[in-house]
Amino acid sequence: MKKYLKLAQVRALLADMEGELGLSELSAVERDVLYAFTEAAERQSTIATRDVMSHPLVTPISRPTVFRAIDRLKARGLLQHVEGRERGLYTLTG
Repeated sequence: MKKYLKLAQVRALLADMEGELGLSELSAVERDVLYAFTEAAERQSTIATRDVMSHPLVTPISRPTVFRAIDRLKARGLLQHVEGRERGLYTLTG
């Protein structure tokens, strides 16, 4: 199964990096949502929920599950709701 060897090596490297950053304690969904926020933050300082929902890592995940992941990421201090906005706009804090 040599065709999967490189992929397995990349996945092991990713797991090591996630562990070093303390992300291994997050669920797979939480990590994917965080990665979507991180990519969006490269383009803008505040990230709208709609931008995260359209990210390829997040589109397969149900909307309620994404919002639960956002709540857990906020509780862990990795995301912060933008003050003065009722909902839907966040910044990365981690």
